[in-house]
Amino acid sequence: MTGHVLAERIRAANPVPGPRPLERPRSRFTGRHALVLLAATLVVLGGVAAAFATFAPRYFGSSDHGSVSQSILAQLRSWTPEERSVEGGLGQVDPDGLVRLASFEAPGGLATIYAAPRISGAGFCEVHAVNDVMGGGGCYDDRSWQAFPHVVHHDSEWGDVSLFLGPLEAPVASIEVRFEDGSARTVSTSGSWWVYLTGGKEREPGHRPDELVAFDADGRRVASEQLDPHYFGRP
Repeated sequence: MTGHVLAERIRAANPVPGPRPLERPRSRFTGRHALVLLAATLVVLGGVAAAFATFAPRYFGSSDHGSVSQSILAQLRSWTPEERSVEGGLGQVDPDGLVRLASFEAPGGLATIYAAPRISGAGFCEVHAVNDVMGGGGCYDDRSWQAFPHVVHHDSEWGDVSLFLGPLEAPVASIEVRFEDGSARTVSTSGSWWVYLTGGKEREPGHRPDELVAFDADGRRVASEQLDPHYFGRP
């Protein structure tokens, strides 16, 4: 056997490996990019959660032309004349004078706040509903012990929310809600009514409402009323 033939057989028995197929280069930043993407996702989700956690009621001003729910009007008009004689009862509400003042998301759906004058005599009424089902309210006479007419209360259907509401009666032209932390918010007005809803951070200790202050058209302080912060929100 010649050396040439022997060399051919050895090469055949031990083939030389061919070139490797090209591999897609691995990025040195793959893990880093994943972490950045994860962080960005968490930020977005956190922002969405914060947005839902922030209490943001909608107030209806003088320019709002939304009609009062016909369902609410029908429910109010269904009250019998006997119920109109009940002091503080919703039978005293003047349905034709009903004004929609505010709405917000409650645990059971959309809560809406309405106000109206009484059918007769001084005072005013407040009506509230969740998803167009009347949940309650009441009528209030002219309480001389208050610095200016208003009502402050809660409802179990609202969750962690309190309502401030009343008529704007001369000389009062605007009202501020003041808080334990020294901040103040001007209430929303609609025609001859004012309303403010407190929720979220404004019901935490150190940030709760502690005073209502009324001003005349020239910005002069004309009346005030101290509030008990413990009435609002968490102890």
